Amino acid sequence: MDLFEYQARELFAKHGVPVLKGIVATTPEEAKAAAEEIGGLTVIKAQVKTGGRGKAGGVKLAKSPEEAYEHAKAILGMDIKGHTVHRVLVADGADIAEEYYFSLLLDRANRSYLAMCSVEGGMEIEQLAAERPEALAKIEVDPLVGLDQAKAEEIAKAAGFSAELQEKVVPVLVKLGEVYTKEDATLVEVNPLVLTPEGTILALDGKVSLDDNAEFRQPEHEALVDKSAENPLEAKAKQFDLNYVKLDGEVGIVGNGAGLVMSTLDVVAYAGENHGNVKPANFLDIGGGASAEVMAAGLEIILGDEQVKSVFVHVFGGITACDAVADGIVKALEILGDAATKLLVVRLDGNNADLAHRILAEAALPGVTVVGTMDGAADAVARIACDISHSTATEREVGAMSIFLTESDRVIVQGMTGSEGRKHTRRMLCAGTKVVAGVNPRKAGATVAFDVAPLGHGAEALGVRPGTVEVPVHGAVAEAGRATGAAVSAIFVPPAFAKGAALEAIEAGIETIVLITEGIPVQDSTIVVERALEAGVRLIGPNCPGIISPAQANLGITPADITGPGRLGLVSKSGTLTYQLMHELRDLGFTTCIGIGGDPVVGTTHIDALAAFEADPDTRLVVMIGEIGGDAEERAAAYIRERMTTPVVAYVAGFTAPEGRTMGHAGAIVSGSSGTAEAKQTALEAAGVRVGRTPSQTAEIARELYRALADEVSA
Repeated sequence: MDLFEYQARELFAKHGVPVLKGIVATTPEEAKAAAEEIGGLTVIKAQVKTGGRGKAGGVKLAKSPEEAYEHAKAILGMDIKGHTVHRVLVADGADIAEEYYFSLLLDRANRSYLAMCSVEGGMEIEQLAAERPEALAKIEVDPLVGLDQAKAEEIAKAAGFSAELQEKVVPVLVKLGEVYTKEDATLVEVNPLVLTPEGTILALDGKVSLDDNAEFRQPEHEALVDKSAENPLEAKAKQFDLNYVKLDGEVGIVGNGAGLVMSTLDVVAYAGENHGNVKPANFLDIGGGASAEVMAAGLEIILGDEQVKSVFVHVFGGITACDAVADGIVKALEILGDAATKLLVVRLDGNNADLAHRILAEAALPGVTVVGTMDGAADAVARIACDISHSTATEREVGAMSIFLTESDRVIVQGMTGSEGRKHTRRMLCAGTKVVAGVNPRKAGATVAFDVAPLGHGAEALGVRPGTVEVPVHGAVAEAGRATGAAVSAIFVPPAFAKGAALEAIEAGIETIVLITEGIPVQDSTIVVERALEAGVRLIGPNCPGIISPAQANLGITPADITGPGRLGLVSKSGTLTYQLMHELRDLGFTTCIGIGGDPVVGTTHIDALAAFEADPDTRLVVMIGEIGGDAEERAAAYIRERMTTPVVAYVAGFTAPEGRTMGHAGAIVSGSSGTAEAKQTALEAAGVRVGRTPSQTAEIARELYRALADEVSA
C-alpha cells in the first residue's frame, strides 16, 4: 500500500523523524483555515500517489490564507498523471539552506535492503542518478541488522556529508530506518531532506510503501487505506478477500492464480483483436478455494459491472479439484438466480477435469458454454459463441534426469498435521515422494496415517501401492533430520509462522527448502532468503507451487498427473502458469518443472534455474515464464545471452494488466526497468529468446524448436 505524503509524515513523526506541521484540507475553505492556524508562509501540496506534483502545478507557496484558498481551489480536482486530487496538505513553510536525498527500499534483485543517499537532493534525483551516479551513494543494508548507528554513519559518509553534518543527519537516518522496519515498509523515501539556516534537519516530503502481507501484525495500517478512492467493486471484492482490479473492457474474468489470470487477460485481449477489439473488464483471482460461496461472490462482483458483456471463468485445477469448481459454478448460479444474466464461457482443466465437465453437462446451465482450451475459450468469450476445441496428447519421452530434486531425496514436511499440510503430503506420497517425517512441537511422538494410491507417471515404479502410509511427527526439524537422514523440507504453515519455520530448517542443516506459504511479509521473506544464502541452502519460494521431477519426486502442490518425464525444463514465477505450460507440452514431458514464486524476494531465481538446466545434459530446451514487475526477466535475458547454449523459449504474462504500484524515484533508480511486459519481451528477444504471445503459442514455439533439435541429433 502506497501512502499519501501526509500519511508518510505522520508515520515519520510517530518514530521521531523531524517534520513540520501540516494539516489536510479537502476544500479551499479548509485550506484557508489551516493556513490561518499554521501562520506565516505555507505550502499547498496536492495529495496523490504519484510523482511529478510540482511540475504539474500541484505544489504552490502561499504567503497568506487568501493565497492558500486560491491555490487549493486551483489544485483540488486537478488531474496529475491520471490521479484526481481530492485533498491537499497545507504545510508549514521552511527556509532551506541545503537539500539532500535519502531512501531505504527493498532491493529485489539482490534480495536485500538498499539505502541511497545524496547531498544533492531535489526533484531531479533520477536525472542525477543517471548522469552522475557517483553523486548518489548506494549502501546495502543487512536485513538481519537493519539501519543502525554504524550503518547510518557509513551511509552519511559515503553520501559526502561533512563531519559536522553527519552528527545531525545520522540520528535522522536511524529513525527513518526504524520507520522501515517497525512499520513493515518496502520503501521509505525523503526528497528533500533539508538543512535549515538554523542547522535543523527536516523531512519535507516523504513517500512510504507498506507491505500488505504484514497486515496481521500491523492492524493499525487499516486506517491508512484511502477508502474514498477505492472502486466500489474493488471494495466489495476486498470484503470477500478476493483479489480484484477493475479494468475498462467488456469481458469479465474469473480465474485462480495471479499468473493464470494475467495470462487470461492477455489471451482475451489478443482474441478481441479479431472481435471488435473487446478487452478484459477486470482482474479477479479467486485463489485456490473455488467454493460455491467464493464463486458466487466473484460472479456477483463481475455481473455488477455494467461494462461486462460476457464472462470467462478460467480455472486450472491444482490445489482445488475441477469438480469442486464445477459444483461451485452450479451452486453460485443458483444463489445468484435472476442476477446471473450474462453469458459464461468456462474452461476447466487439470485435477478431475473430466468429472467437472460431466457435472456441468448434466446441470445443463442456460447461458454457460464449456470450452476445452484457453485460446478457444478466449475466442468464444470474445465473440460469445460456442467454438470448442480440444487438444490431444502423444507419447512422452522418458528417461530424463532432473535438477534440485531426485527420487532418492528424503523429505520432512513442516506443518504436516495441518489441513493443507496433510492434504499435500498425501499427494506427494501418492506421487512417490519419500516423505519420511513431519514436524509439529505440539504433536511430537504421534504418527499420521495417509491413504495412498499411485498418482501420476511413474508412481508405481517408485513403489507406491494402494494402502496406508504412516509418517512420524517430530518436535523439531533437527530431530527429524537426525532420525530420518532427510535433507529436504517442504513448509506448509501460516504466514505469521513461516519465517520461524524456515529459519529453523536452515539452522537444522536442511539443504533444500520449499516454502509454499503465500502472504509472507516482505521483511520476513528477505531475512529468510538472506539466511539461506549465507548458509548455502537451496530455498525455493516463498509463495510458490514447488518443484516436480516427473516420475521421480514432487515437492509442493504441483499436480503430479499433468505430464510425465521428458527433455524440457520449465521455470516459472506463476504456479497456475506452471501447470498450464506443463499441460500444453505434456506430449513432450519435462526433466524438472520449478515454480520459483512471484513475490518480490525469492530464494531461487530464474537465473539459478537456468544455470541448473544448462548444466543438465538431458534438458534440451527450457521454457521460462515471467510476469510484470521487477527486472528478474531482464537479468535472466542477460544471463541467457552470455551463458546459455540450451535454447530458451519464454512467455511473459501481463501485457494488458494495469500498471502496478510505483516504487517512487528509488525503485526506478534501482531496477533500471519499467517492469512492464514489453520491457521484458524486448530484453528477451534481444538475447535471442523467442517470446510467445499466449501460453499456447509459447508451447507451439517450444515444440517447433524441440523438433528442430531432434532433427539435428538424428542427422
